[in-house]
Amino acid sequence: MEGLSNRVHVITGGYGGIAMATARLILESGGTIVLTGRSQEKGKAAIAALRAGHRGEAHFIELDVTDAAAVEQAAAHIESEIGAVKGLVANAAGAWPGAAFDLAPEDWRKTMAVVLDGAFYCAQSFGRRMRGRGGSIVLVSSIAASKVTWPPAVVSYSAGKAALSHLAALLGVEWASEGIRVNAIEPGHIDTEMTQRAKARRPEMMEKWLGDVPIGRLITPEECANAIAFLLSDLSSATTASVTTVDGGYSRR
Repeated sequence: MEGLSNRVHVITGGYGGIAMATARLILESGGTIVLTGRSQEKGKAAIAALRAGHRGEAHFIELDVTDAAAVEQAAAHIESEIGAVKGLVANAAGAWPGAAFDLAPEDWRKTMAVVLDGAFYCAQSFGRRMRGRGGSIVLVSSIAASKVTWPPAVVSYSAGKAALSHLAALLGVEWASEGIRVNAIEPGHIDTEMTQRAKARRPEMMEKWLGDVPIGRLITPEECANAIAFLLSDLSSATTASVTTVDGGYSRR
């Protein structure tokens, strides 16, 4: 894809389905990827899998995105040791669900720290380094940002993702003059190992999900990666401060 080759792209939350599919696409396009995450073991396994199937350059850095100082340190390290970062995918996520009446303050705060604070810290640190040379930042939000999903009891996650989608608009407008584009994607229900385990436990939940998706199936990680790669690439040079849904029409039902 035009504008991905010979560029360094950082992906946080770097060993999940969307992250790995995006990393593969960037490597296939001739780009360099740096995955980050809190598990050194999972990170090393992800990089080994990517290097086994692609010729591109792939790295892993252990990082807790909720630690602003650690994010700044990682950004500086990547710039000095690997190269100037042109693309950032803020994909790290976490959720501590619970009914709103019973949700503990610490669980609300933990969710917000990963979903919203971590994305901002990453956008800020890497964005500062993109000033003057340009770059593209993609925030991975969720359809839960714009639609009340089923089942309920995910108020902290949904509120955090709603703020994340709007953060893309705020930063996209503020940083446009710096040549930095910021966009968000809102994926629908993704076909992952976790989703399949949920299907085995609660088949009625999966039936409900599929019944609400106009295309009649779950979204694949590769379909999300295609949208992310487009927003990272030069093909989307006039696209900023926008939200792209990848949900099979779910949010418009």
